[in-house]
Amino acid sequence: MSSRNRKNKTQNSGSIDNFSQLSVKDRVNKWPPKRTDQTTAQSTNENSQLLPGKTKKQKRKDEINQRLQFKKQADSNVTNDKQENTLTSVPPKSIEDEDKEKTKAPPSTTQATGQQQSQQQATIADDPLKFDVKSSVGFFTKDLLDTLLNSYTTEDVKKAVRKAWDNGKYTNPNLTFNSVPQIIEAAYRKTGRNKAKKAKEKVKKDNADKSPDIEDAKYTTTVYRADKRNAEQVMQDSGFHGWGGSMSIEHAKSWASNVWIKWNDNQKKNFLQEWKAQTSAESDQTNFVATGESESQKGGNEYRIKIPLNLPERKLVESGKGNASAEKILAPRQPILVHDADTLEESSIIAIAGRDEVVFLTGIATKYIEVFDKESNTYKPIDNADV
Repeated sequence: MSSRNRKNKTQNSGSIDNFSQLSVKDRVNKWPPKRTDQTTAQSTNENSQLLPGKTKKQKRKDEINQRLQFKKQADSNVTNDKQENTLTSVPPKSIEDEDKEKTKAPPSTTQATGQQQSQQQATIADDPLKFDVKSSVGFFTKDLLDTLLNSYTTEDVKKAVRKAWDNGKYTNPNLTFNSVPQIIEAAYRKTGRNKAKKAKEKVKKDNADKSPDIEDAKYTTTVYRADKRNAEQVMQDSGFHGWGGSMSIEHAKSWASNVWIKWNDNQKKNFLQEWKAQTSAESDQTNFVATGESESQKGGNEYRIKIPLNLPERKLVESGKGNASAEKILAPRQPILVHDADTLEESSIIAIAGRDEVVFLTGIATKYIEVFDKESNTYKPIDNADV
């Protein structure tokens, strides 16, 4: 081997002398180092001086032991370096830091980022225009719900609902919320149903107290409803209301302004038909009660409802074109929002009118209801009936 090649080989492989100057990673990669003639001679001389009288076999054994010890030391250094890097990159949390995290309050709406606010708005429904047709709460944000709760319940219940919202209670995909009382019930473990019942009763009373008497109404409409309950049961329930109670007046106005006006005619028509079809499902806990404009309503006792409502008249049209015996009939009405006053803001009775039905959002108070008496073949005020 030429002197140049021997020099290059020595520089590339490293010797025992310069091996200790390398990094831990390079030590492992370059192990074992190839010894030069000079290094071998030096090691042999040192062994001869330190360990006189040893045979060549013993010297070779000592040399191997020395290499093993050096390798063991290198592995130990690598382990220490890894531990040091781990401790540096992920410092342990102190007990004080853990206590701070446990007691840290959830971020408020004003502190939340734009993304967090978007998630809060989508907790009950991802899109106000696509939520379940049976729901009256899909458009809620946390702040709007907090405001509307004033018309349903007390401050302590509002506090519980806010806490439930912050804890993600209303993001549970297994839960469905169609009404505010359902939202209230979900905020409690044991007393929720009672709280929800009180909220329904409060809205029934408030809506009835705020609605005008029929004698003082600017507009009046007559609609009909068939119901399995007798007059006494209807009175006990303070009139006709959805299984989930009626919307408060403030809630109904907000729903009309934030949802109804954003739908096109087909959406409104589909919504009204679906909503009316769900009135018999108690588990849905919906907020509406449906009536018809014709007297021939099916099922149970017959009720007539004279109520303050500005309901546009339906037009008369021929029942069949080109038929000499065609009769005039009332044309189906496109779905519209109706109420007792000239403007939504002034109103306390709010409903949706369709082709031949009227669905009430704010319920129907007892004072507007008459029940059909079969003996006299007439309608009588529900509070004077023996039905």
